Amino acid sequence: MNEKQRIEWIHGLFEGGPPRLWCPPIMHYHPDGSIDRQRVQAHLRHLTQWVRGFLVPGSTGDAWEMSAREQRETVELLLPTFASLGVHLLIGVLAPDVDAERRAIEEWTKSLNQPAGPGTFRGFTVCGPSGDGQSQEAIQHGLVRLLETGHPIAIYQLPQVTRNEIAPETIAALAGRFSNFILFKDSSGRDAVCGSGVDLGGVFTMRGAEGGYFEALSDNGGPYDGLLLSTANWMAGELECVIALSATDKDSARDLSQRLSEAIESALAVVADLPRGNMFSNSAKCMDHLMAYGTQWQTAPPPRFHGGEPLPTEVIADCESILRRHDLLLRKGYLA
Repeated sequence: MNEKQRIEWIHGLFEGGPPRLWCPPIMHYHPDGSIDRQRVQAHLRHLTQWVRGFLVPGSTGDAWEMSAREQRETVELLLPTFASLGVHLLIGVLAPDVDAERRAIEEWTKSLNQPAGPGTFRGFTVCGPSGDGQSQEAIQHGLVRLLETGHPIAIYQLPQVTRNEIAPETIAALAGRFSNFILFKDSSGRDAVCGSGVDLGGVFTMRGAEGGYFEALSDNGGPYDGLLLSTANWMAGELECVIALSATDKDSARDLSQRLSEAIESALAVVADLPRGNMFSNSAKCMDHLMAYGTQWQTAPPPRFHGGEPLPTEVIADCESILRRHDLLLRKGYLA
């Protein structure tokens, strides 16, 4: 077991330990599909009141729709912003096959070794090989190839995209073999790995599925150390309250978590039939637009899908109704 070495890795990367709330930030686009850097920067500055860890690009940040070139350009564009904000950054090298992920890691390694490399970099986020026919042996072999690079690695359980799940025993075997396996995110909603009781040897665990935030946290008997959530794009302050209140006022933390869970369930239902993007990204874009502009949201250009097409205003209006119903809509947005 590599627990001692892993703890040394983690303490060396994160003074005081990893943040308990992480965000895969949405991307904002100009009509031509290029990233609206100024708008993204404003959003990130707002989030860093509560969020100190970011995954870029993540699924919510359109990573699976981007080419490898776009993924790299997105990170390069935002590196100065993350450095100026002093936050922790996981670089997503998400791709359907391990060869592409390993190539991305190798390409990044060249620039990360330069003196002007990103000081906020904390590791790479990877998925196992995609395909519903993948055996656990094949999944483990693919992840071994990525861990063998020697860089700090966060493994991302994302069956909605990879069409398979990494078994608890597979994750435990990887944790026992590689001390550079430092973080694990599970967005499956089944919590099979962290709920199984297998020994992960100090791997920092983060829940990526929405809802049930209070119940997921280790403070409250749950299996997770922290949260890495699409909803942190628009309710980061509330999620941070759930984490903080879990140590001092569990009844209030539970009540707030329930209110947030109901809001995101409704928001995901509203965007479920949109023909582009994924529902987590689309709901976060709509909700952030409302948080940014408050009750004056209709005076601002709507958020856009990857590629530049605007999201429908009627969907944003439905999301506004959800925020009003749960008393989450601000009259004056953070861009006012």
